[in-house]
Amino acid sequence: MSDAEQLLIDLFLKHQKIQRQDVWCRSGDDAAGFMPPQGLGIVATVDAQIEGTHFDERFSAQDIGHRALAISLSDIAAMGAQPCWALISMSLPDMQFEWIDAFSQGFCQLAARYQIECVGGNISRGPRAVHVVLMGTIKPEAALRQNTAQVGDVICVTGQLGAGAWALEHAPGECAAGEAACAVWRRPDPPVQFAMACKNLINACIDISDGVLKDLNRLLHQSGCGAQLDLDACPYHPVLNALQPQMASDYAWLGGEVYALCFTVAPKQMQDLMKLSAQHACQVTPIGHIIQEKGVKFLDQSKRPRPQGEGFEHFNASA
Repeated sequence: MSDAEQLLIDLFLKHQKIQRQDVWCRSGDDAAGFMPPQGLGIVATVDAQIEGTHFDERFSAQDIGHRALAISLSDIAAMGAQPCWALISMSLPDMQFEWIDAFSQGFCQLAARYQIECVGGNISRGPRAVHVVLMGTIKPEAALRQNTAQVGDVICVTGQLGAGAWALEHAPGECAAGEAACAVWRRPDPPVQFAMACKNLINACIDISDGVLKDLNRLLHQSGCGAQLDLDACPYHPVLNALQPQMASDYAWLGGEVYALCFTVAPKQMQDLMKLSAQHACQVTPIGHIIQEKGVKFLDQSKRPRPQGEGFEHFNASA
């Protein structure tokens, strides 16, 4: 390791206050070592944030640090797991000490909320990009999956939809709700604690970062069933209210950059689930139910138009 690389790593780690007891070998050695409690399995996810694709000049370094961890937290939440350990691999075009310092603050502030320790990483020269590996724990039999939806289940989503899709293509000052939409895009806040609290009530779950309709279809495919959806129930972000109805529907149902959850729950569990949503200040909205016939159907006589298009595509979208 070069002296410059070590300086950058030390600068990053100065903001980290978390040292977990289950980590027995951390940053400074060639690899990290940790020991999960007996009976718990490990879940892991990896995500990238690349300049020009996932972020641009509209993002501060702190925003990017927060976002780099948040998008992985969304995947961990979709499993109902407890996030624990992170690894970061980063490339930078030059020695950007101030940028690293601010990035680290954004990352470590979010990590501290969930007692996540960054146990190692790598910094190299190249186009600015960040890759985060996030690991968590859960009893394997309790983990939320995509292939366990049941006919008759209520389909729910967390949060409000469409803010990220709108922010990709607009400036925050275009309307009154624009800054709030861009803030959600820059610093997503996945419902980690809510997912952990209600995992025993949920039958199937998926992160909807690629848009609720595309990701719900993945869940339906895995579970071998279909869905009937209510267009009027979709929880639009307020920024969509100023748009033409068709555009608003497309942003809400098809737009990506949504670090929230879509899940299914038996009707008899809905009352307990909504109590937990209130306790964790997590908005939950029923948008339909699971049916035997495969595919997605929309209820007739809706006031809102049906979405039109193919949905979010990683290789077409850019910041």
